[in-house]
Amino acid sequence: MYDNDPRDAQWFLRRMPHPDVLKRVLKDDPVDRLLTTTRSRAIVIGGDDLMPKQSADEQAVAAMLNTAIAAAKRLASDPATKLSDDEEVALDLFTLLLSRPAIIIKGGRVHEDPENWPEVLAEAELIKPVIAGVGRIELADKFKIGTGFVVGDKRILTNNHVVCGLFELDPMAWRNTRPAFEATMKAYNKSWSDMPDTRPRFEMVGEFGSEKTNAVRINRVLGSHQKVDMAVIELDAVPNKAQRVTLATKQPATFKGHRVYAVGYPVADSPFKPAPLPILRRVFGQDETLGMKRFSPGTIMEWENEHLFQHDASTLRGSSGSCIVSFDDHRVVGLHFAGSYTEHNNAVPLWKFRKDTLLTGNGVLFG
Repeated sequence: MYDNDPRDAQWFLRRMPHPDVLKRVLKDDPVDRLLTTTRSRAIVIGGDDLMPKQSADEQAVAAMLNTAIAAAKRLASDPATKLSDDEEVALDLFTLLLSRPAIIIKGGRVHEDPENWPEVLAEAELIKPVIAGVGRIELADKFKIGTGFVVGDKRILTNNHVVCGLFELDPMAWRNTRPAFEATMKAYNKSWSDMPDTRPRFEMVGEFGSEKTNAVRINRVLGSHQKVDMAVIELDAVPNKAQRVTLATKQPATFKGHRVYAVGYPVADSPFKPAPLPILRRVFGQDETLGMKRFSPGTIMEWENEHLFQHDASTLRGSSGSCIVSFDDHRVVGLHFAGSYTEHNNAVPLWKFRKDTLLTGNGVLFG
């Protein structure tokens, strides 16, 4: 995974639920409990009642959970135990379901009350305005590209590589071919001005099982950071009932292990590192639920370098541009941009850029 934190038994122990929660989960019939808890994530029928999809991978999931539970019990009694490859894959599913869920948002609220995250229920009213500040970035034909969040008057923050998606460029064009990227940005801004119907959309709802929409058009890309994966976009109007998220102005007092959450629109796993389907489907649902607004709790892991930190909230491609929010004060500490939900993700520490001219010069507000 990364050099100073190997993916071993201790790594899985750190990702497991609180010991009291783990004890409750591991007694009685944990496989049946977990299957019941997570069936609602693999859903296809909307409306007031989200109905589970009868999944062909049910037996595979049950087998993986049996393996995971046996390994978890062994780990609880012997933290130095050795894990097989199959046990590692099974424990990925187990820890993601319990400790790092990706929960469907319905009616602007978190749809579940995860056992390992009591803050979700206790602070539901404080989380709701953050959810109302996050939207899905789409092409004019509604093809899903990524995520953004409201940071000022008609201003949203997202990733450079999400902007590349709008321009049909390689995701790293903003860094690798900078002059061409900037020329393309200028050309697209002009074409969107000349042909308003071709402008991309910013959809503030995008919830599974909902026909509601609250979309505005993207007016132009105001600027792109040259060193980190961050861009500022101007909307053509303020979305109805949209909330501006509050950006943190300083580093959390506790950093490593700090509890955070991501809000975004996971679309699909990377084609280059596909996870086993039973894991993907149980954490993120099936095709019909992908690209819909989700809430993913996790923790800050450590610094990747001076301008990037790692977190382990569950995200997919499409989550790019999600806000990483502190449970302490519900301020946005990071801009998510890449990673793997079975290992670690990266985010830009926004408080370090509070005086950056890309943000101060383009109407991005802090505090």
